[in-house]
Amino acid sequence: MKGLTKLTAVSLAVAAALPIMANAEVLISEYVEGSSNNKAIELYNNSDVAIDLTGYKLVRYKDGATVAEDMVVLTNSIAAKSVKVILHSSAAITVPAATDSITDNVNFNGGDAVSLLKDGVLVDVIGEIPTPTDWGKDTTFQRNLDA
Repeated sequence: MKGLTKLTAVSLAVAAALPIMANAEVLISEYVEGSSNNKAIELYNNSDVAIDLTGYKLVRYKDGATVAEDMVVLTNSIAAKSVKVILHSSAAITVPAATDSITDNVNFNGGDAVSLLKDGVLVDVIGEIPTPTDWGKDTTFQRNLDA
């Protein structure tokens, strides 16, 4: 539970879901699992330099699986102390105009854990592997980077 912030009353819950990799250069800073295709993952560059995202990808562990499925292969870079938002290509989520964002095949549901890998090595994860049923359904989690 430490390291997460309750955002709003609309199903935003605190959970021990963004726990372990707080010292990584790039980490998952927000998880949005809304209705229909309203899905997004926000990444944060925790370092003082821009990070090339070559070799990074998002994967999911579908509905309690212990074997990951590729979701998004990341490209480009993320500026120092900045975020990059990865949105589902059909999401109705609106991000501010200056937000560094990409749309892609961000397909996960409230029963899927989502992990960030670099060159096949686990960097960060949201959810447990295997995940409990609907642990993150219609929920947004945001990492408290000061925790």
